[in-house]
Amino acid sequence: MLQAELNELTDRRFELREQVASLRSRNKMGALRPGAEHHMARMSILDDAEIVCTTLAGAGHEMLYRYTFDTVVIDEAAQTVEPSTLIPLRYECMRCIMVGDPKQLPPTVLSQEAQRLEYDQSLFVRMFKARNRGHIINLGSIAGMEAYPSGSIYCATKFAVRAFTSALMKELYTTPIRVTNIQPGMVETEFSLVRAYGDQTAADKVYVGMEPLRAEDIAEEIVWAASRPDHVNIAELTVLPVQQAGPYHVSRRT
Repeated sequence: MLQAELNELTDRRFELREQVASLRSRNKMGALRPGAEHHMARMSILDDAEIVCTTLAGAGHEMLYRYTFDTVVIDEAAQTVEPSTLIPLRYECMRCIMVGDPKQLPPTVLSQEAQRLEYDQSLFVRMFKARNRGHIINLGSIAGMEAYPSGSIYCATKFAVRAFTSALMKELYTTPIRVTNIQPGMVETEFSLVRAYGDQTAADKVYVGMEPLRAEDIAEEIVWAASRPDHVNIAELTVLPVQQAGPYHVSRRT
């Protein structure tokens, strides 16, 4: 109730500020008109938008105060300090989804006093501990199971994801927190075009003669792993197209 009243007062303040700005603009030689028009254009865009992307600090901009959002997604939530993470939560969201690596923030906090006060813990980690449950899902690749030529760096990163997941599971096995590593095979997404430096022909060539997985296929597996009963942990899940058995074993129609 108090939050709703606060939001209403904030909206009213914003409206009054708009009216004052409008009155001032009429009394000047059109100097403020371009700025006012620009502002109204931005508000029009926000009114029509279904998704708004912003930084954590930007989420506190007064232009957004008149809106509410049913879902807030915070990317890299484990890299930010708790006060920053609280900013977008003011929008009365029904769901807040935090994405991040819980091991990223602590190495950046060098002050022993800050560590003593637990400032090296993100809200992401605090919520895990407070709820005494949670699920960390990492997205790896079969490149983390078997390396291949010309993929040394990529394979190394995916081997690291697999090792990190395994180590983290051993660190958390005495807690109710689950840890999963999803390892897809060939998946056709927009990254294929990025990897080919914008060459659509080269990107399509990778999947010629076979039917790769789609992003939706992997999303379904993530949801399935996350929706298992609390006592079930899917430690590793390898997902391949029917025509693939490994990095070197791909059946292609001719």
